[in-house]
Amino acid sequence: CPIKKMNLSEVPKSRAASIDVVYPTMDEMRRCVDEADVIMVSGGNTLYAMKRWEELGMADILRDAANKRDGPIFCGGSAGAICWFEQGNSDSMNPMTFLNPDPSMTEEEKKDWDYISIDGLGVIKALCVPHYDVVQHNGILRAEASETMVKGLADYPCIGIDEEAAFVVDGDCVRVIEGGPGAKVYRKFYDSKNNEVEVLIMEEGYQYSLSCLGLC
Repeated sequence: CPIKKMNLSEVPKSRAASIDVVYPTMDEMRRCVDEADVIMVSGGNTLYAMKRWEELGMADILRDAANKRDGPIFCGGSAGAICWFEQGNSDSMNPMTFLNPDPSMTEEEKKDWDYISIDGLGVIKALCVPHYDVVQHNGILRAEASETMVKGLADYPCIGIDEEAAFVVDGDCVRVIEGGPGAKVYRKFYDSKNNEVEVLIMEEGYQYSLSCLGLC
């Protein structure tokens, strides 16, 4: 099947002089989304991507497509997973993901950052934590780093997705795929009344619903 790549990112300053980029118009972006069977979003700096999509109008186009009964399949990993959720646990403060990183940074400065909460497209009403089982460039396990954020979003669901796992939504039906040994998906929820973090390890082969998981 034909594959079309739509690059909406600005050109880094280091390459701006040698590249002439023409960005698609609103009509071209809408036509591309409307004609697509599958839309896959790559990884990258989620904060920048969301800001850029809002500026160009792509965010509204994707939200409109997500509300259609016969719309495309949406997928992606890392930033490409976060973007479909209402909230995301993001590594967008990692300076090495910036469009124009400071070339004079030391190795210590490159690792001196923390995860932040960002707004996604809001298709799935939850906080997404990708790379859940991974220690990233700042030396902090993503699962542990997300605990504070989960508690800060009291009575709000969180979906933690291990590196080799997948979280699949089809209408109201939800299932998970364990793509590697030990790869899991977790549903976390901070119960503010009882001051407890509830953790559900979702099982492959079992069908859940958005409503039972509190995601709608």
